[in-house]
Amino acid sequence: MNALKQAACVLLLLTVTTSTMARDKDHFAVKAGVLQHEDPAYEPALNVGLTVGGKLLRSNYVALGLQLEISTSVIEGETSTALEDWEMDSHALYTVLHLGRSHYFKLKAGYIDWQVRYDSGGESEFREGSGLSWGVGYGYPLESGNYWELEYSMMSDEEEFGINYLSLGYYF
Repeated sequence: MNALKQAACVLLLLTVTTSTMARDKDHFAVKAGVLQHEDPAYEPALNVGLTVGGKLLRSNYVALGLQLEISTSVIEGETSTALEDWEMDSHALYTVLHLGRSHYFKLKAGYIDWQVRYDSGGESEFREGSGLSWGVGYGYPLESGNYWELEYSMMSDEEEFGINYLSLGYYF
């Protein structure tokens, strides 16, 4: 994945959301989760990531915002035969809808750029793409004002290649 492209996306989103983040400190998070490859021969990989965003519109029980997520694999998945492993890096921009006052449900949809690397016997093969990503989540507030969020996301591209991501995030 092009590091310069990722840096530009982060700077753009930080510029757009800085003023909204000042009043909503709950839109910076660290996440960890399990990636499930569409091919059942591939075992899950473990990803970690950062999320930053802000609310654009807000009422008592509904909020609409933007969110940028960047993630990378820290533990590769393997095939059932252990002859090949895989990992994924991604960055995505989402429109996010929160429903609820303290506990909330989350719906998100957006655009994702991703790169999957397959390693087999010292040889690496890359598959890059972009496409739609969407997800649902549940947020649980803590007394500190921070919260936990459990989320399930899906991504796909034009060729029907897909990966699912179940993650737990800690929002500051």
